[in-house]
Amino acid sequence: MKKIFVPILVVLIFAFFVPSVNAQLSPSIGGYVGLNFANASVTPTQTTSTRTCLKVGAFADLSFSPIISLQPGLEYIAKGTEYTTQGYTITWKFGYLEVPVLLKIKFDLQEVKPYVFAGPSFGINLSATEDWSGGNQSGSNDIKNNLETIDFGLRFGAGTDFKIDTKIKLFVNALYSIGLSNIVKTPTTVTVKNNGFQIESGVKFGL
Repeated sequence: MKKIFVPILVVLIFAFFVPSVNAQLSPSIGGYVGLNFANASVTPTQTTSTRTCLKVGAFADLSFSPIISLQPGLEYIAKGTEYTTQGYTITWKFGYLEVPVLLKIKFDLQEVKPYVFAGPSFGINLSATEDWSGGNQSGSNDIKNNLETIDFGLRFGAGTDFKIDTKIKLFVNALYSIGLSNIVKTPTTVTVKNNGFQIESGVKFGL
């Protein structure tokens, strides 16, 4: 995974600091809040349940044409899952600082502008706890040291802009995030990959 980080950083630097190639296509900035219906795929196979988690973030939207733009962002997102084993309920609670870089294709319908998007996301683990309960007992363990620092994944989804003013738009998105990297350091026989269905809404401002 380390070999892909250098080109990833190049893309991120380009996305954040290179202005729009067309001076008439103004960039936008915005923010959003949403929910992550988080889960995880576990190998060996383990039946898991969804956790409803919070996400909040900000982004820049850099247009390269009337229909194509690049949207780098920065967000805090909670992840995790829940499962039952040997009479105990185990809940994993993870917190990540995540950088998505999304390519958007927009469809201009005047006041309403739908779009689709896809791209990679790069997360840095900030916290990880394992809560357990069963047999009239409960507890919580810090398991951050058992997890990889970096979580790499892909996102894809669709959304719609609603024009409020010449430079103000509201939007709503629905997306799915697929984890591509094993987040567990030990034991080496276990593979855990984050995933989740997300909904988010926010506002963006033309510059």
